Amino acid sequence: MLDKSVINKKLNVLDKNLVLLYELKELSFDQLSDSLKEQWAVFYGLQISIQATIDIGSHILAALKENQIEEYSDIIFKLAKRKIIPQDYAKKIKGMPGLRNLLVHEYGIIDIEIIYDVLQNNLSDFEEFQAYIRKYINSKDAISQSEGLFQGGPSLTKALLTERKKDRELGIAQIIRPDKNQ
Repeated sequence: MLDKSVINKKLNVLDKNLVLLYELKELSFDQLSDSLKEQWAVFYGLQISIQATIDIGSHILAALKENQIEEYSDIIFKLAKRKIIPQDYAKKIKGMPGLRNLLVHEYGIIDIEIIYDVLQNNLSDFEEFQAYIRKYINSKDAISQSEGLFQGGPSLTKALLTERKKDRELGIAQIIRPDKNQ
């Protein structure tokens, strides 16, 4: 069952992270490149924001008894399939799980230019996600699912393991710039 309080807590995490990320957006590329402290703040802010997005989607899908999730990217496309987010928006943010995995597992080889580009051009993707989720949790469909609590399950653990294996198979270049390596 859908627990709105869980979703709202994650939405609040996104709100707090976006305040900091928008402050960090004011940095020039050189300022970010020269400051390991600022890089860590950006990396962590993006990582936690993406994870909150994944967690929200996972929670909603679990409430809908959608448990065929093998990779984090499946969460995004299943939200679109269920019309919780638009299909074109799902295509736009499909790289979020890959970026999250890169930030979590491969931080030593992160291309700062790509992270700076995300910081400068993609923070609104999180706000758009929040708007779609808020609209959904206030809809009749979500209200009918909101009795009781989500108890979790093995699908996220399996998804994480699958993503790590996929990362190794594809190589980092494919994750960071999927359109250029196909």
